[in-house]
Amino acid sequence: MGTNPFGEPRYRAIWGWKSYDWIGGEFNEFDAHGNFIRTVGELRYEPRYMLDGLERWWIETWCPPEIYGSRWAWEMQFEIVNGICIPQLGPFPSRGKYEPAIKIEKPDGSFQQLTLGIVTEFCRRARYSKKFTYQERLRAIRDREEKKQLAIDKQRREILSGDGPLISEGRNQDYQKYIEKETQDGNFRSSNDGTTVQQANP
Repeated sequence: MGTNPFGEPRYRAIWGWKSYDWIGGEFNEFDAHGNFIRTVGELRYEPRYMLDGLERWWIETWCPPEIYGSRWAWEMQFEIVNGICIPQLGPFPSRGKYEPAIKIEKPDGSFQQLTLGIVTEFCRRARYSKKFTYQERLRAIRDREEKKQLAIDKQRREILSGDGPLISEGRNQDYQKYIEKETQDGNFRSSNDGTTVQQANP
């Protein structure tokens, strides 16, 4: 499928845990038991698929920097938290960046191993999609992700209001695995009261 101008693959298959992205804003911090500790404003480098597929294979597509607009417009996306200007999108992707194309799973949402057949079918569709511009493809990806985020936000509001179901067992397992992994990697520290607090990624 070729390489980008930097000699990197235009598409990549990646395990959900391995894909990270920048996110800036206001965050609620919790201890290892899920108890609220505090709210902070900062820029973090977090797992991209924390809410939607850490334990899944993904195929991502490289997008060139020009589709993200100007550096000025990118850096104007910020949030003021406690008087501090927090960039919402992280550093401008001057070398482009990978965006999610498809999540590999079965129709019922269960795990699907990545296979040569799946990759071949994706490549066939990717060749077909070349008749669309990068902007059109990115817009479609962003529209899909926005709809997904709206559904997640709706579920959160329902849970907080007591009108919705509890977080699914699968999502809870993802959260627990995330806590365990970050603890093993040393990304949590003990507070004075003995609880475990997540540190921001450098």
